[in-house]
Amino acid sequence: RGDALRAVELLPGVGRPPFGVGLLIVRGSAPNDSEAFIDGIPVPLIYHFGGLTSVYNSYSLEKIDFFPGNISVRYGRRIGGIVEVTTKDPARDRLHGVAEISVIDTFVTVEAPLGDKVSISGGLRRSFIDLILPAVLPDDVGVRQAPVYIDYQFKLNYYPSKRDRV
Repeated sequence: RGDALRAVELLPGVGRPPFGVGLLIVRGSAPNDSEAFIDGIPVPLIYHFGGLTSVYNSYSLEKIDFFPGNISVRYGRRIGGIVEVTTKDPARDRLHGVAEISVIDTFVTVEAPLGDKVSISGGLRRSFIDLILPAVLPDDVGVRQAPVYIDYQFKLNYYPSKRDRV
């Protein structure tokens, strides 16, 4: 499905969590012993419920570093593993965009310069499960509540000089 953060589950030492959980299990440790960071900020769950998709759009990612053990003290007392996600800076050359519609969800991502010193990027994703599930299940099943997720990202960069970035 083009989800870069889901690829972490395929790396050696990473266990696949039970369906419906969406946790990170590294080297047999408890899920609380591993942690994910996006641009240095801890994120309690890197995947939406059920582990269907990650909480950050892959088109807005620069790199993903995975540390399955021997973790630096800057990450605290984690003994399992660390996923360090770095987001990319918005494009400064011209308008870029991506949109996708699938049975599971839909998203749009746009990035563009706003003059010579400012660039922005933004993205929005919404699940379709709550709309599709009641339509395909028989009426006697009685789906009362289907899972829904919405995530969004926004990034603004300001370049006051050639060597500085805010």
